[in-house]
Amino acid sequence: MSKDILFVCTGNTCRSPMAEAIFNTIFENVKAGSGGISVMAPSGAAKNAVIAVQKYGASLENHISSQLTVEELSEYKLVLTMTSSQKEMLRPYVSGDNIMTLSEFAGGDDDVYDPYGGTLELYEETARQIYHYIVKGIALRSEIFTATEDDISAISKMEQEYFTDSWSENSIRTQLQNKRIVVLKSLGEVIGYTIFMTAADEGEILRIAINKNIRKGGLGKKLLISAIDKMKNEGANEIFLEVRESNSSAIALYESVGFEEIGIRKKYYDGKEDAILYKKER
Repeated sequence: MSKDILFVCTGNTCRSPMAEAIFNTIFENVKAGSGGISVMAPSGAAKNAVIAVQKYGASLENHISSQLTVEELSEYKLVLTMTSSQKEMLRPYVSGDNIMTLSEFAGGDDDVYDPYGGTLELYEETARQIYHYIVKGIALRSEIFTATEDDISAISKMEQEYFTDSWSENSIRTQLQNKRIVVLKSLGEVIGYTIFMTAADEGEILRIAINKNIRKGGLGKKLLISAIDKMKNEGANEIFLEVRESNSSAIALYESVGFEEIGIRKKYYDGKEDAILYKKER
């Protein structure tokens, strides 16, 4: 069976391990590896690389660089190089469209900076660039689906991780049977979901969640608009939701699609924090 994504660099430089480490904080089932062309000898990641990826919840503490073989290249569904010259070097060994630069994965045409031997600031800039390209590439490959039974486990896991009042699998399944859950998937894996309901001419957003490591790039907005459109198609003229007053990022998202504040529920969350009520008219 083919493996998933391989990040490739030249020699012992740290860009491809940084990309591997950052990518693997995002997905559970889609996995990345990394390797080098012309690796002189196995070695650990540079200290600055180890520090730079920590901002993204990634770790290179135990990473050891490895030399790639032609056989290994063929095992992966997608090979992502750091530069266009590396891509051209490997093109004879990777079939069809299964090889591109990391920038091309994100719809661009740049090379990834090589911070080798540089300052921590240079490594941090490279990590930022890598993260940006990975998130943008994931967003470009994201699609909305009506949830199915196969998605319940992933939704339930995100519920447990992101909500103190998480829903049970049975509660999720009930909503799923009524086709009230939409999921956002990329590379075949659930990276977000929203649960909603409609009654008469009103709709309500009950839940919305996006993978915590990729809450940029407009994914939350894409998911929210999809749920709004579904409720409108079911006859909703007004859509409601509530949000913690401290959740500034969610508030900004809701207001960006036209929700307006209509009230406050005092100490609604855990008897401590107010809920802000929002409404969007058709």
